[in-house]
Amino acid sequence: MCSYGFIGGVETPPSHRETRQGSGADVISRRTIFSLMLALLILGGLRLWVINHRDDCDRPATHLGGKPASVMVETGTRTVEMSCNEWPSRQPLAVQLVCLLDLVVGVVFLLSACSDWVRTRERERGRRW
Repeated sequence: MCSYGFIGGVETPPSHRETRQGSGADVISRRTIFSLMLALLILGGLRLWVINHRDDCDRPATHLGGKPASVMVETGTRTVEMSCNEWPSRQPLAVQLVCLLDLVVGVVFLLSACSDWVRTRERERGRRW
């Protein structure tokens, strides 16, 4: 049994649909699109977290107080002095893991985008000959 779709109110067979697989319309894969969206969503969440959880290292350097060279950070039961240049190590473990997850999703996006680009180039070469 053949499944039919509707395009512009007219019933059409599957071979005439605009979005069938293998056509030139599917240049960007779903993996690329979803990994980009997930990476941007995670990055936006991290940015909101950073805006709402400022520490002494984030304040601007003024003539009166200046920017400190280090800040005291609580790590479990201890308090440790951390340099202001080391942003990830001053954050809680959960934020560090989310940063790592965002990095992994970003790498997946880059690899998938490169794969899509190579596949598109090969498809274009095949059409020329």
